[in-house]
Amino acid sequence: MLGLLTTVLSLVGTVVPLFTTSTQIASAIKVVGEVVPIAIAVGQDVWAQVKPAIDAIRQNGAATPEQLAELDAIEAAGDAAYD
Repeated sequence: MLGLLTTVLSLVGTVVPLFTTSTQIASAIKVVGEVVPIAIAVGQDVWAQVKPAIDAIRQNGAATPEQLAELDAIEAAGDAAYD
């Protein structure tokens, strides 16, 4: 399971720069949002691998302000688990 999780996160980080629409960005956010509870349960090492995927989405110019706010909430939830 851990291998699958890290592969999915790596894939998100790799393909997101190729995305050109907010619909594609929404799909990436959905994947990350679904992975976060699992990453939190598995441990901080996996959570550290979620952050680059979040950063890749955040850096994509197709992301809307609402999507960026959603990412902030996802990131805050993960950070809170390890504070």
